[in-house]
Amino acid sequence: MLQLDVTTSRTLSEQELITRFAKIAEYCRIQLVIIDEFHHFTESSHYPKLLRFANSVKSLMNRAGVSVALMGLPSSRTILDKNQQLRGRFSSVQHIGAFAMDDCAQFNDFWTCCEP
Repeated sequence: MLQLDVTTSRTLSEQELITRFAKIAEYCRIQLVIIDEFHHFTESSHYPKLLRFANSVKSLMNRAGVSVALMGLPSSRTILDKNQQLRGRFSSVQHIGAFAMDDCAQFNDFWTCCEP
């Protein structure tokens, strides 16, 4: 049995958290991690913080050996633009527009495909 030691009375360092996650990922055979709301990392415009966040994601990917998908508002791209090493780890950046329907025909197409 895997001993994760998830209860602790002290604050864990970033590296300790990443190490624990790597154990969980291996034990559970996790292959993909999706980090949603990634744009919140850009709320601090200080370059040192952005660099630290980027390095944390790189460490997570290296240590856990999992694929990572980042999701967030367009401002999420700030971290990738400022850190080419992190940007190079992703095969592409995709923009998914807001969900919208311009007319009744589109609504009917949507509704039809969603009916059981």
